[in-house]
Amino acid sequence: MKKKTTVKIIINVVLIFSIGLLTAQTTESGRFKIKNLSINTKYSDFGTSFYGNSHVVFSSPKNNKSLIKTVWKPNKQRYLDLYIGSIDTDGEIIEKQQLLREINSKYHQAKVVFTKDLRTIYFTGNDSKNTVNLQLFKASVAADGKWINLVKLPFNSDQYSTGHPALSPDNKKLYFISDRPGTFGKTDIYVVDIHEDGTYGKPKNLGPKINTVHNEMFPFISNDHTLYFSSKGHSSIGGLDIFASKANIIGFSQPVNLGIPVNSEKDDFAFIIDSKKMRGYFSSNREKGKGDDDIYSVKLLKPIKTESTHLVESRF
Repeated sequence: MKKKTTVKIIINVVLIFSIGLLTAQTTESGRFKIKNLSINTKYSDFGTSFYGNSHVVFSSPKNNKSLIKTVWKPNKQRYLDLYIGSIDTDGEIIEKQQLLREINSKYHQAKVVFTKDLRTIYFTGNDSKNTVNLQLFKASVAADGKWINLVKLPFNSDQYSTGHPALSPDNKKLYFISDRPGTFGKTDIYVVDIHEDGTYGKPKNLGPKINTVHNEMFPFISNDHTLYFSSKGHSSIGGLDIFASKANIIGFSQPVNLGIPVNSEKDDFAFIIDSKKMRGYFSSNREKGKGDDDIYSVKLLKPIKTESTHLVESRF
């Protein structure tokens, strides 16, 4: 195998699986209460996204044993599918169901985000023509729940990966990660304007305050305009750590490490939070978990404090 192809496969193992975290018991600190969820399997479960106020969509291994090709050779994991579950009063994800099987291919489907009206979805995936590099897709959600008008976004490329979509609170900006030429490191976070006519602006790198020479991944923008993302840079505790940065007039504030117990010596990623309910989820491969990657619920006991900024409409 050529060296370049090997590097891309390694990057995408990190991109799509982000590599397995914590005990099955509840852990609490002065600011966070986290819990390993019952829904986790012995494989890789990760990448939660809110679907309305009472449901979560996440990635989990395909369970269709009839598929000829169910295992991805680089890490011997099953290909991923998208699932949906209800949120109970304790933050557990219950009533797991496969999300619209007809849109799922036999390859990876992962990390999604829905518009506020739940009529449009952006998600990460690949196809039979390109199983090495990930791409971003968009689909409309019909009245019966089926996905229609599936398209690849115009800034994808077969030469590099594009994935991990996130939307700004007003749904006018799409954030994503890529290892395209011009990054500061391995994978950087980018943003692109979504125009009213459905077209897109030119992708912009978020710059060296957010992006480092390491991997930046899994962006999420909360309703209070805080950017959460994972990085191996910014003096992480170990592996990928979760950071928070507030949007301001010039971009974003200096990222703040969320600390223990959300972060660990392993990989911690895909953090999402309802800033009003002060509840959310993240994923991790820390020790004593149930599988490769596990999903954890998180309850904020105190607000997350980032560097003080005058919050206005950010140019990013």
